[in-house]
Amino acid sequence: MPTPLKVLIVEDSPDDAVLMLRELKRGGYDPDHERVDTPEGMAAALDGRQWDVILSDYALPSFSAPKALECLHGRRLDIPFIIVSGSIGEEIAVEAMKAGAHDYFSKDNLVRLVPAVEREIRQAAERRERRRIATERDRIFSLSTDMLCIAGFDGYFKQVNPAFTRTLGWLREEMLQKRLADLAHPDDREATAAAEERLRRGEALFLFENRCRCRDGTYRWISWNAISFPRDALVIAVARDMTSKKADEEKIRLLAKFPDENPRPVLRVSLDGDILYANPAARPLLDAWGTAAGGHIPDDWRDFARETFQGGATLVRESMVGNRSFTATFTPIVDAAYVNIYAADVTEHRRIEQQLLQLQKLEAVGTLAGGLAHDFNNILSGIIGYITLVRSRVARDGEARADLDTMEKLAWRGSDLTNSLLAFARKSEYHPDVLDINKVVEEVLKVVGRTAGGRVKMENGLDPGLPRVLGDKGQCHQVIMNLCLNACDAMPEGGTLSIRTSAATPSGEFRRTHPRMKAGPHVRVSIADTGIGMDRETLDRIFEPFFTTKTMGRGRGLGLSMVSGIVERHGGGIDVESEQGKGSTFHIFLPATAESEEREEPRPAVILGGGETIMVVDDDPTFRDVAGRYLGGLGYTVLEATSGEEALALLREGGRKTDLILLDMLMPKEGGAETYLKMKREFPDVPVIICTGFSLDYNCRRALDEGAVDFIQKPFDPGVLSLKIRSVLENR
Repeated sequence: MPTPLKVLIVEDSPDDAVLMLRELKRGGYDPDHERVDTPEGMAAALDGRQWDVILSDYALPSFSAPKALECLHGRRLDIPFIIVSGSIGEEIAVEAMKAGAHDYFSKDNLVRLVPAVEREIRQAAERRERRRIATERDRIFSLSTDMLCIAGFDGYFKQVNPAFTRTLGWLREEMLQKRLADLAHPDDREATAAAEERLRRGEALFLFENRCRCRDGTYRWISWNAISFPRDALVIAVARDMTSKKADEEKIRLLAKFPDENPRPVLRVSLDGDILYANPAARPLLDAWGTAAGGHIPDDWRDFARETFQGGATLVRESMVGNRSFTATFTPIVDAAYVNIYAADVTEHRRIEQQLLQLQKLEAVGTLAGGLAHDFNNILSGIIGYITLVRSRVARDGEARADLDTMEKLAWRGSDLTNSLLAFARKSEYHPDVLDINKVVEEVLKVVGRTAGGRVKMENGLDPGLPRVLGDKGQCHQVIMNLCLNACDAMPEGGTLSIRTSAATPSGEFRRTHPRMKAGPHVRVSIADTGIGMDRETLDRIFEPFFTTKTMGRGRGLGLSMVSGIVERHGGGIDVESEQGKGSTFHIFLPATAESEEREEPRPAVILGGGETIMVVDDDPTFRDVAGRYLGGLGYTVLEATSGEEALALLREGGRKTDLILLDMLMPKEGGAETYLKMKREFPDVPVIICTGFSLDYNCRRALDEGAVDFIQKPFDPGVLSLKIRSVLENR
């Protein structure tokens, strides 16, 4: 079957064209042809359709083969162009070939026509295929996301694709002026130079990595695959940006190291309890179990791990391991059939929780103790007042006066006790003085010696060079007394009570367990007994309110709680050492002071009044009675009111003139603070002295801020009261 062939014939002779067509048919072609003999005709033919071959005479009346070649090349067409001429010289043929003709021969030698056409059509197809391949190569080169380049053995880039610009930021023209060594990170230049040398030796390069400098000065990790062509002194390379992968690898590396670097124990265990992995922080836990990595966890932990795995959800438990408390999170890894355990030592956390619970208990008990102390102070105020009244009537009876003096001392001792309760409740006024703790100890030992009798041997070792302490004498006396009496109770069959004093500076660790403790030098009072001692459970609870080891009727469990509250209020701390059957030692630390003199105020003398009228406002009838009789004895006229409402009613009576008001702050219904504010609005010229069994609390300070002239705490020395009243009346 003839092969179709589209032939464009540039020829002015129809007969010559017929001869060429006949020769093509004889060669097995079925020519589809068009004959042109002018430039316009050829242009129209080229624009009108595609041609397989062009057969052209060299010289035409108005046209020529060179002109036809110009027309063909002007359209950038690659069509085989064969010159078939009647007569053409050698030089003309060479020029035609240089101009782009593919072959030439004489019209007298048409036997060459078919082989020439076949050859040129085949070569044209090969050229088109090469161009297609080149085009595809260039498209891949340009569109590849990988970085493609050609470089010379001199190290300079010869060609780079756009991926280089996108990745490194350099323009193509800038890249062609650089060598790879110019871009390499200083730390990678030696390795880069060695890689280039391998390529120059003809070796291939696979997965070579270095850091290349970007146009903005940063560096990116690049992985290279390259082959070299030593004959051409060229290298073709494919590069990939590995920066993100490197970052991911670093993250994975850090994550892989995380368990080892975790400061908390991390374990991986099988369902049989085998320890598959343990990080360094788990060493104390393993040591406490007496095992190691590759060993077994305790049975209760193993059972919990199985329970976690079967449930398929994370569970948490807390356990004691040795003397430490651990919380452990069990996370099942279902696909791998093991359980990860993330543990944490919460011993210190639990200790702080216990301290917080203790503080909450102390707060609750403090409220109760404060109320009791307030009521007791009212009672003591009456007792001290009546003693003062009775003393004035037995002035000539020396024995009776001595008894009254003793009664008054006991009442003031009771006041010290209530102040200790108020200190425990943080509702008493703190009266710091420079104290010699040795003297306080000596006073306590005199009382304790009489109480303990002969069954307890007393020893003391008091440091004569002891620094002074800034503290409340009554409260310090109460602390030491309480501990000494407890020590005697701990020796029912007799023993030795030892009290020693010394200078000391508590360690930072001790202060961390006593957050209210002040830094710096302290005075230490150590009270030791040879009694029954305490076990660990008792030691952990001795400062809890209402906790006691004494039998019913021998104690209420508030003594050590009060001791703790007073010591903390002074900025100190308590340490306890005890062992069952070997006695106990309490160490009391109180902040030392550089001051060296104790301040003692003389008891004020009673000052008589001048006939002024004083109103006593208090809901306690005993206090009103004793205050009224005492002030009346000093020469004052006394009005009594049981409440704020009654006091205001008395003031509003026009015929009654009041020079001063003694106002209690804690009364039912309307309290002292509200009463004072009403008095101030209606009677601003009447001075008011406020009093209470508490110290300067919020209500008292509120009244003083609003204009109350003074404050006195129950129970008070009658001389102090007379002095305050006289001072106010004379300075109003």
